[in-house]
Amino acid sequence: MAQILFLVDFEEGHILATMSLSKTLAARGHSILYVGLPDAEDTVVSQGFLFHPIMRDVFPKGSRRTLQQPRASTQGLCFARCVSGELLDDLISEFKPDVAVALSFYYLEALAIHYRYGLPMVFFTPDLRPMDRAESASSVIDSLMNKTFGLSEFVDMLRRAGVSIRSLADVVAPLLKMPELIALQGVLKRQESARTRPCTTLAAGSTCSARSRVVPGRIWLAISL
Repeated sequence: MAQILFLVDFEEGHILATMSLSKTLAARGHSILYVGLPDAEDTVVSQGFLFHPIMRDVFPKGSRRTLQQPRASTQGLCFARCVSGELLDDLISEFKPDVAVALSFYYLEALAIHYRYGLPMVFFTPDLRPMDRAESASSVIDSLMNKTFGLSEFVDMLRRAGVSIRSLADVVAPLLKMPELIALQGVLKRQESARTRPCTTLAAGSTCSARSRVVPGRIWLAISL
């Protein structure tokens, strides 16, 4: 049976969306281990899965409540530590995963894991995205160029792995070959739906950024988790 690593953020809705998949895999005899920031631990453990916390020195349990932009605040450091090996070297050596499933927010981290460990990656998307796969992969190039730390180490890692660096487009190309699982019904096509963001209220006068993108004459559904 396979050893499967799940790389998640700390949003409860995102984590719970993966549970149907992980429970099905576990029922078939596969070993599942979740990896994420300490704030994700309670959600994962409550569903009966093992959890390995990362970056506890910087983001201890409870730190999510103090972050203005939680994902943006954590991903730069997460990428840099993936590249250096500090984040996952010991875990990969001990758990010996056969494949890793990463939330699709972690394109950069998945790329680093792919090149550093040669580990097959699968993406899991828990929501509607405004971009298709090609656009998302292309956006990774901009993210790489804007990194204030981790970029030079990433280039060094590619060279050690024997990767020919002709262009950044070639470097991110493997992302388009990695399978992606989307936790939405097939009838929800991009042209038939609008990406929504969590809203706490739909009272008169409330705002939600997705409203401006709704096509007239179509139903708009906002879900708050």
